This record gives sequence, structure tokens and C-alpha cells, in this order.
Amino acid sequence: MGSLFLAMGFCMWVCFFSFGFISGSSQIGGRAETVGGSVFIDGKSAIGRTDSDFICTTLDWWPPEKCDYGTCSWDHASLLNLDLNNNILLNAVKAFSPLKIRLGGTLQDKVMYETEDHRKPCIPFSKNTSELFGFTEGCLPLSRWDELNSFFNKSGAQVVFGLNALTGRTIQPGGSAVGAWDSTNAESLMRYTVKKGYTIHGWELGNELSGNGVGVRVAADQYASDTISLQKLVQDIYKGIESKPLILAPAGTFDPKWFSAFLDKTTKSLDVITHHIYNLGPGKDEHLVEKILNSSYLDGEANTFRGLQSTLKNSATSAIAWVGESGGAYNSGRNLVTNAFVFSFWHRRYGLHRLFGCGQHFLQARMHAIIWLGCHAFQAQPVQPEPSLGFTFMSGSSQIGGRAETVGGSVFIDGKSVIGRTDSDFICTTLDWWPPEKCDYGTCSWEHASLLNLDLNNNIFLNAIKAFSPLKIRLGGTLQDKIMYETEDHQQPCIPFSKNTSELFGFTEGCLPLSRWDELNAFFNKSGALVIFGLNALNGRSMQSGGSAVGAWDSTNAESLMRYTVKKGYQIHGWELGNELSGNGVGVRVAADQYASDMISLQNLVQDIYRSIKSKPLILAPGGFFDAKWFTAFLDKTTKSLDVVTHHIYNLGPGVDEHLVEKILNPSYLDGEADTFSKLQSTLKSSPTSATAWVGESGGAYNSGRNLVTNAFVFSFWYLDQLGMASTYDTKTYCRQTLIGGNYGLLNTTTFMPNPDYYRLSIFEILTLHRPKEGFKYWPMCIGNLDFRYQ
Repeated sequence: MGSLFLAMGFCMWVCFFSFGFISGSSQIGGRAETVGGSVFIDGKSAIGRTDSDFICTTLDWWPPEKCDYGTCSWDHASLLNLDLNNNILLNAVKAFSPLKIRLGGTLQDKVMYETEDHRKPCIPFSKNTSELFGFTEGCLPLSRWDELNSFFNKSGAQVVFGLNALTGRTIQPGGSAVGAWDSTNAESLMRYTVKKGYTIHGWELGNELSGNGVGVRVAADQYASDTISLQKLVQDIYKGIESKPLILAPAGTFDPKWFSAFLDKTTKSLDVITHHIYNLGPGKDEHLVEKILNSSYLDGEANTFRGLQSTLKNSATSAIAWVGESGGAYNSGRNLVTNAFVFSFWHRRYGLHRLFGCGQHFLQARMHAIIWLGCHAFQAQPVQPEPSLGFTFMSGSSQIGGRAETVGGSVFIDGKSVIGRTDSDFICTTLDWWPPEKCDYGTCSWEHASLLNLDLNNNIFLNAIKAFSPLKIRLGGTLQDKIMYETEDHQQPCIPFSKNTSELFGFTEGCLPLSRWDELNAFFNKSGALVIFGLNALNGRSMQSGGSAVGAWDSTNAESLMRYTVKKGYQIHGWELGNELSGNGVGVRVAADQYASDMISLQNLVQDIYRSIKSKPLILAPGGFFDAKWFTAFLDKTTKSLDVVTHHIYNLGPGVDEHLVEKILNPSYLDGEADTFSKLQSTLKSSPTSATAWVGESGGAYNSGRNLVTNAFVFSFWYLDQLGMASTYDTKTYCRQTLIGGNYGLLNTTTFMPNPDYYRLSIFEILTLHRPKEGFKYWPMCIGNLDFRYQ
């Protein structure tokens, strides 16, 4: 398999690398030129270390009445009203196990705690614009604290609780809060918490009161004194408990002068210094999306991290740094931006939990150690290069017998040695012919996703294709070999597919109306798609009882469609003959010699029909499962008539397989498909053909996949693995089944909204296929119990 990174319960420290243009393909004067280069990664020198539970999120106090710019986005998401019986919420937290959750936010400094010695009525927050932060003081009921701790215990979360730091202080007109912190109410809550046996990972004092503060501020000297008081409280309350919670503060925006003064006076009382990041400005900023996509703008926040790191190094403190809260855009963000795909470009900049399956959630995951630049794949090799080539910035750690041990290593990436080349438009997807009546295992998942009934006026659908521009789309599938084309010389009635279980593939013959072909081509022209059309290869053959289709291909109907297509000026990137008729076939098969003869006929047709057109479409076949003997015989007789040999992959078995998820998450199982790629590559090299290899259709699990698996997040582990694997064996294009339709579509069949794999594919394209510009940066990192080794 070459070099792999495998995640199998080991810890690897944060690995950052940043480079401009290492290697790849560039266009110079209309000529493609390859630029070579090398990168050396020294696993012995770490530039940064994170906690193994690096990932943290927050829960806030805001009530439903919290509104920003006319939008009220909090609903029942407050610590006081959140539905703790919701299994989706529970499982979302458990998925990270453990997930740090910081309980706090602006209103934490206005909340009192109903404990056993708190006699006042426990009244919730109430909106009042004349009050600090726009709300009256609120209260955390004792019963709610019990419910929250029960939920966190069940979910395995590590809780960091933000204490009210304004209690006892006097707010001055200028915004200063003076006087010492009154810890009485906080102490009562803490003692109750210990008495009940609730586990708190850390107690944090205050929210955004440092520096100039947000609405109110506390001087550094006073804050330091209050933090010392908190530390003494914790030592006293937890005196009989060996593992004590962390002390965190000040949970504010970094201010060098304030932080320096604070740290100098909390050298023995502070475990973690927390700061907040809202570097994008307000959620209503009209330039918000531009900022998110502007790497130079995002780089500005590095000054904060660098300044805080320097402040810590220059201080006598042993405290470490956390980003305690970071939402990017303050005042609740913006709908359809900070909760949409585009926001990933900001979030991944500051902390990426998983990229291609790297993280502690899955016990066994891996990624190909391949660097893509332009259209080339370079393999990482574990060697010892000359120091002059070196960067020193990766380190690893593993837990051995309960003891942390650092493991060193080196990886040399030779940008001059290419192991595979893909097309620049490597990404491809499919559209199929299945009508709504296509059902598998009692589920009918195709709805109106057929080429014959798909809504071509849907703007979400149009934009989903345009986003890749150009996106190769293969039009075909099982029923392509049962469809006739209504062209100008096709006189028979154009009747759609009809379900009939006694017929081949369970449907009668269908027809593509001329008007629909016009509509499809208008749509593809508008979207910028590159169309590969799968022709009916069974036309004219006789079906034998054993499943063989004998006789020559009757190209008459196909020729009529092709001539009409050229006459109308429609652009077809390639014509492909047949679907899954190679080898043993699926339901029916055609012998290799006959198929090769038919390919020559198709090639002659294309040459004739396109004779006055300089750029001719590709000739593709057979669109079936790899069979070494069949493919060898076929390739030997199509040396001058075939441009692309296409094969299909459904290596996970049927969608109904009860072990489907296990297979997806099992690297050893996924590795099995490498044998197909390797043998096809070898077959091509041993043949005199100049044809290149494509995966013409790949849905992983046949019979339409499975709902909530092949259209869910987990399927990315199969899909991204396939893309990486295919590239290493010189596969030029990889077509995913489907763009829409079935349970494995990139888009939801009903709403047209993207499924998880659409987003993964978007990121894959950005990181691998777009040629890097000067200053282009990658910030990948793996967190958790990782152990990297090479195979």
C-alpha cells in the first residue's frame, strides 16, 4: 500500500506544516511545466503540543429573548432550558468522549446559584435593555444543576464551569467594577457539587472582564487577588480529593499589558489562562464571508497567539493557554454563514479535529500519506535525508504502560518522484436513469432523481454543480442498456420505463424524449459540466438463457442521437458504451472480442460524425467490474479505438449488509480494493493500449446504498480513502455514484441540499486539485491517542 498514517489508539502531537509552492503542474505560455521540490518533516522536533482532549465547545446562558440585528437565534439552547433528554444532543457529546464543555458566557456574571444556603427566590433572566448586558440578574436552580450534572455524567463530558466574577463589586460609570469578588455564593455551589459527587474539570472565574472588558472591566491586580481566593477555595473544598479541578481565568480578549500584570501575580494559583477570539467582527458585517475566505485576514489572529505565547514564556507562571471561547463573529454570528459550510474555512484555521478520519473518536482510521499538488500525487517515504532539506516541526507521543513516551521519526517527501497523475478535473459524479419505482429492501430512494424527471430548474442543484466547474458527470447506469432515444428518425412512441419484475433489470424498455435531451444539454451548458453519456450497448443483440448477449451492437439509434447532438452544437466530453456487461456482467454479459469489435464501430462513428470538429469526444468502455482476463482480451483489441477504460467499484457489498458500517471503518477491509487498482494498472502497462483508467461509477454499497450510512458522515471514511487510493494507481478520474439519487447521493434527493460527502469533496478538491498559489498554507493536524507508523 505504500506509506500510511494509521490511527489506532496512539497520541501524535500537533503537526503543522506551511509551504508555498512545492511541486505540481503550472501553465506557462500555454505549456504545462512540472516544478520539483522536496519537504523534510522531522518527527523529533515539536513546535506545539495540545491536550489529548484538545476539542472543547461551549454552552451559554442566553435566554430565548436574546436577539441581534432583529434575529432571535437562541431558542431553547440555554443552560436553563436546553432539552437534556434529547438523544441527538447526548450522542453528539458522546461522539467525542471526552468532550470538554465550557459552561459560561456573558450572563454568567449575572447569575446567582440556588444552593442549600441561598434563600432568595430563584428568578430567571428577564430582558431589560437598561440593565448591564440587556438582562436582569438570573438564577441557576439547584434542581437544574442536578439535571445538568446527570447529563454530563451520562455523556462523558468534561465540564468547565464559569463562575460569576462580578458578585460583590461596584460598577462605576466608566465601566470599571471595583472591590473584591464576593465568593460566598460560588463557594456554596462548589461545596454542594463536591457533596453530590459531581465531577468538575475546572472552575473559571469571570467572562470578558479583562483589559477594556466587554461592557465592564476589572483591574488586573484585583483579578489576580480574586483568582488566588478561588484557588484557596478549591484547595479547601477539595482537600480530601486527590484529583482537583483546574483553576482558569480570565476568559477575555487578549490584552498584553493586562495579561502580563495578571500572570505576574498568579504564578502559583492559575492552571490555565483563557482568552476569547471574535476576530471576524460583528455577525452583521457585510464583508463577513470575504473575511472568512481571506487567508491574509485570518493570518492576523496569529499576532494574538504569538503575543500570548510570548507573554507566557516571559512570565514565571506555569499556566498553559486555552482558547476558552471562540465564535468568530460576535453577537451570535450570522445565519447561513457561521452555521454553514463556508465557516469551516475559519474554524479549521484555528483547530481542526479530524481531517480524513484522523482523531481519537474512531479506534481505527487512516489516511494515505500522499501530498497532492496540482494534478500530481507524491508519496511520503520514511528515510533519512540530508539536514539541508529539513523542516523541524512534527513530533509524536504514545502512552505505554501508563507512561508518556515520545517517539521520533522522519518523513521525506520527494516532489520529483511522482507515483500517480490524475486529470485536473479528477472529480466526477453520476446521474442515473432509475425511476421512482426503483426500490431495494422495501425502500424506494430515487424519487425524482432520474435523468428523465430531475428538476433542472432547481438553483441549489445548478449551483452544486457550478461550484466545481468543471464537474464531470457520467450519465448512465443499469437502465442505460434498456433505453432508446427519440431522435428525428426514431418514429416509435417514446414510452417511459415501467416496472415489470419479469423483465431484465425489473423494468421494461424506456425512452429518452428529444425535448428532454434538449433540456438536459441546456442545463449542462449552463452549469459548465463535462458530460459523459453512456450508450445502450445491448441494442441489436440476442439474449441467451445463460445470461450472454450475442451478436453485434446495432448502433443505428445511438448514431441518430449523436448526429442530432452535433447538429445542435451540444458538447459531449465522452461517449461510453454499455454498463456492467464485462466479465460475468450484472444480469447479462458480452464477450470481450465482441465488445472490442463494437468499440471499433463506435470509434469509427465518432470519427465520422465529428470529422469537421477538431476536438473530438473521448471513447470510453466497458463501464463494468474489473475481470483481469476479460479486460486483457478487450484492451489487446482496442489499442487504437479506446481512450479510457472504465471500471466500477461496489466493494462494500449490498446496502442491506448488517456489517456495512464495520466495513467502512475497517482499514484492512478497505485495503482489499487496492488489489483491483493494482491489477488494472498492471494490465494497462502490459497492454499496447494508450487508454487511461477511470473509475466510471462507484457507490460503495450496491442496490442504492443504505439510508443514514452511505449518505451520512461515516461514509466519508470510505469515500476519501477511495479517492486517495485511486490516485496512487494512476486513476485519472473518479466518478461517485451519485450526484443525486438513491441513498448514496452527494445531494439530498428531496431537498437537493448537500449531504456530508458533498462537503468532503469540496474540501478535497480545494486541498488537492487546486494549484497552490504563492503563500498558500496547509494547517493539518491530528489530535488524540495516535501512533503513526509506516507500512
